[in-house]
Amino acid sequence: LEKSLRAKAAMYSSNLSAQLYGAVATNDTVIADEAIQPLLSDKNVYGAAVYLASGRRLAGVGEFPPALLSTDRVKLPDDRVLVTLSEIRVDDGVAGNLFLALSTEPIESARFRAAQVPAMTTAVVLLFAILLALSNTFSVMMSECVSLFEERRQMERTEKHRLEKLVSERTRELERGREQYRLVVEGT
Repeated sequence: LEKSLRAKAAMYSSNLSAQLYGAVATNDTVIADEAIQPLLSDKNVYGAAVYLASGRRLAGVGEFPPALLSTDRVKLPDDRVLVTLSEIRVDDGVAGNLFLALSTEPIESARFRAAQVPAMTTAVVLLFAILLALSNTFSVMMSECVSLFEERRQMERTEKHRLEKLVSERTRELERGREQYRLVVEGT
């Protein structure tokens, strides 16, 4: 991954050096800015800037030094940044500079994610095992609820039948009592 980052830095440097030749030769900040702005879409770009031979900055994006001479050594506070300096030759002995800093952070985060994949896979498998156990437990619980419901329904039918029988016996006793009362009244 770091080799690919170095290759990307070399490719950007060669392409931008060709694009920035006119900007450095004519001291044109608009052309310089237009050439550097597309770098913002790359997650690895920590900073990029183009400087005149005098060290004055023409354009830049991200983090970059305020001024830069070709003899300057650039040290950034973040050690996860690959710094590339390229000369942009315009005349004999006159050269501007291209500063390009690419961050290894997305690479480090990719390594971290790659290291996390087995652990995440294990966690997902355990989660599915737990969900399966819960679904089995839920299924057993539901079947017990259904059997309890059926048992309660049977008890309800039995109780209803008992009450109907009791009501019919009481009704017959009441009719018998009424009949006896009628016989007593008629006999009287």
